[in-house]
Amino acid sequence: MENLTAAAQKALASDNKPLNVHELGEQFYPAYDRDVRKCIDDGIKNLKGDFWIMTSIYKDPDPRIDGQNVLRIKSKCCKACPTPTWMQNVYKYKRKGDELKLLWAIPSVEACQFYQNNKHYIDPKEYCILQYVLDFHSGALDLVCAKENKEV
Repeated sequence: MENLTAAAQKALASDNKPLNVHELGEQFYPAYDRDVRKCIDDGIKNLKGDFWIMTSIYKDPDPRIDGQNVLRIKSKCCKACPTPTWMQNVYKYKRKGDELKLLWAIPSVEACQFYQNNKHYIDPKEYCILQYVLDFHSGALDLVCAKENKEV
């Protein structure tokens, strides 16, 4: 994805400011959805059986705007379930039933720390993200990954 909306660019004004999960979601959804759908199509064509889609959002200096950071989306199909890490969403695509299931969505390091330190004050709309953060921190998502890869 090359361009972002003005609102998404504003979110990058400070490199030290944690990325707001909901604001990012609103700004990125059209490009994100397009990338995930392309990965599904590529996976159906190039991989056998079920597969995983990993998406990540990262900051990248853009020389066209004096090296200021812009947010980019990177999505890829995987034959095996990727290891959980920050700023990552992982989906499993099941051919049978044409089903896409979100396995986890992990925000930035700063956001994870915020959720962990304020878990009793998190808005109920964000409980799902909080659970992913807690599962990531406890190692539960590593177990999900191992099970998906038939390692346990």
